[in-house]
Amino acid sequence: MLEAAQCQTQAVVTTAPAPSRWRVWLAWVSVMLLFVGAIYWGIQLRRWAWDQTTSIRFVNSVSNAIEWGNQARRIGVLEVYDDLYSRFGPTGDYAGPARFALDYPPLRLLIADAWTSWAYDKYAVPKGQTLYWRPDYEFTEPMLRLNMGCELAAAAGMFLLVYRWMRMCALPAPERWWTRRISQGWGRTEHLEQLRALPSTVGLRAATCAALLIWFNPAVIFNAHVYPQWDVWLLPPLIWAIFFGLIDWWLPAGMAVAISAMTKGQILLALPLLIAWPLLLGNFRAVLRLCVGLLAGVGMVVWPWMTRGEPAHLWMVHVAVSAMLILAAGLLPRRSVAWWVLRSILALAAGVVLCAPAWRLSNENLLYTAAVSALVITIALAGSRWWMPTALATLWAGSLALTVPLFGASMAWYEVGIKYGTRHWRQLYWCLAPNLGSILQVRFGWRYADVADMSWVPWLGLGQVPIRQVMMALYVIALVPCVIGVVRHRRNHDPRLLVAFAAPLLMAYALLPQMIERYLIWPAAMLSAYAAISFSGLLLWLVLSVIACLMMFGYMLTMVRLTPVSQEWLSLVQSTFPDIGWAVLVLAGVVLCLAVSSSRPRSRTLPMRELRP
Repeated sequence: MLEAAQCQTQAVVTTAPAPSRWRVWLAWVSVMLLFVGAIYWGIQLRRWAWDQTTSIRFVNSVSNAIEWGNQARRIGVLEVYDDLYSRFGPTGDYAGPARFALDYPPLRLLIADAWTSWAYDKYAVPKGQTLYWRPDYEFTEPMLRLNMGCELAAAAGMFLLVYRWMRMCALPAPERWWTRRISQGWGRTEHLEQLRALPSTVGLRAATCAALLIWFNPAVIFNAHVYPQWDVWLLPPLIWAIFFGLIDWWLPAGMAVAISAMTKGQILLALPLLIAWPLLLGNFRAVLRLCVGLLAGVGMVVWPWMTRGEPAHLWMVHVAVSAMLILAAGLLPRRSVAWWVLRSILALAAGVVLCAPAWRLSNENLLYTAAVSALVITIALAGSRWWMPTALATLWAGSLALTVPLFGASMAWYEVGIKYGTRHWRQLYWCLAPNLGSILQVRFGWRYADVADMSWVPWLGLGQVPIRQVMMALYVIALVPCVIGVVRHRRNHDPRLLVAFAAPLLMAYALLPQMIERYLIWPAAMLSAYAAISFSGLLLWLVLSVIACLMMFGYMLTMVRLTPVSQEWLSLVQSTFPDIGWAVLVLAGVVLCLAVSSSRPRSRTLPMRELRP
């Protein structure tokens, strides 16, 4: 089967003359020069956009970040969550000295604290005086540079993602997908050999266009440098997680998603797709690595909150020593009896080192650490080098989780920073989000707490169901064909895999409650991949980007009603709301159909024109 596939690959490559070496070099040099110019002009465009929109700047979000940064400096960034949780309990609204209640995940709070500390040092604020956000570029520059860095990282990730997948599409799909272990990823030797047989210019044009479309996306620029907001922080982790999935690096894929969720939890809307993708392809090891990566990524951010106090610090030191012993055991060369003896000694030492802090604890806690020590010894003895990163990540995440039962580590960071955000804004929609929620609330009078009579649905036996749960059920139903499309296109080498990744984000925006108009930039940005290879995709990318810009512009104008710009444009923009949400629902249906349907028969490969630079 492998030989037949390699013969097909050689046939694909040889049906068109391979480009000469100088043409290949010319193509890559041209792309590099294009990117240098694009980065320069993109930076200039972002600064121009900031300067031209001073009169309509939305100040609440950036001011709120500085105000919570002040609170973090005042009582300590690690004490903010515990202070709010002790005052308001598990179901309260965590209001404080800022204009909005705190719903920042831990990493976002750390960034706000770092920004505030930078501003205190730069502007030499006297001791005891409170710092407030200033509407000038220099004060907001750290946030704007971070946004720009995320945009560059998203463009780089999009280039690699599209380049990799379009090269895979140049190869014929397997005759029978279950006879080919595609679930093992494209990083195996046979796939590398097939890809190396292709000219390096295959996929270059599409990848370049995709990177430029996300770098110059008007909605992304408007959100990050006009509003400004931090929604672009989710784009690079999501794109890179998908790319890592394509090359079978599921552990870093999970870590990227988890770390991003510690800034904005909305990235978890794409998590069901990332889990179902390898699961339905039969790659259960990938699902395990993805879940371990998620836990380890969360631990990389929240460990300062969970390891406060000397016992927890001592525990994590022992965990680090145990991990080094496991790593040494795993890297030992295989040497018959001596190898087993030395590896057994290292494994037992790792278990004893990990169990040592529990000697001073109660018997119940000793059982916890004894179980973890047994797991550590098993990993050190049986773990291979291939599994070593996953094993160490599991040890890190599990040991950090044990700080809760062992040392009473606080979970206030989760209650305040993660869980509270799901119930903070109790509306079917928020701001000017043109979607199903705004249509139901504005046009039909539904509210967040209303219930719908679902007794007419056969076989399910439903009665009065909250309308928000009905909307969530619609999203779950729409998610099923998205997953089917990803699995189908992944195994068939179909370019429409690129649109299938954007579909869940658009379904979430169109159907779920509590959406904000800014969140439309995520599906619009993700459609850059498909827009680079399809004219219909380009139209979808353009329309969604324009709608996102229009709604963000309209909501900003409601905050500055007395300005000439608002008096000129506000009534026009508001006249489109919420009925433009019908267009968003139609576009969501179109994207869903594209995500499920195939663009070509399985026997066809990428058009030969892609083989030319």
